[in-house]
Amino acid sequence: GGMRSSAGMWSDPRGAWDPLSRLSPEKYRLVAMDQRMSNLDQRLPDDHDFGWTTFRDDQMALLDHLGIERCHILGSCIGPSYALQLLRDHPERFGGAVLLQPIGVNVHTTEPVGWEGTNR
Repeated sequence: GGMRSSAGMWSDPRGAWDPLSRLSPEKYRLVAMDQRMSNLDQRLPDDHDFGWTTFRDDQMALLDHLGIERCHILGSCIGPSYALQLLRDHPERFGGAVLLQPIGVNVHTTEPVGWEGTNR
């Protein structure tokens, strides 16, 4: 997945974890989204201005569009980097998070100041 992850990756039964088939739809409302530029046929424009906050804002816009005021989030691989931004910048919107196999949370990969204070 990575920066081009798509919702379809979550519903592949060959995947490491398939929450869309394992969690009861009567008990949970599951929402998955395609990241911006997830279509592998698309090439990122040379003059793009996408950054970590662009993807975070896309995710918040989806929650707003769906009328979801508060929820739990789950991210795998690069997803925890997005989840940490959501938790840091909009803590009132999330009850908790599950971070699976996190990558990209080091100072040199995501933000110049890193994630100090994340475990408060």
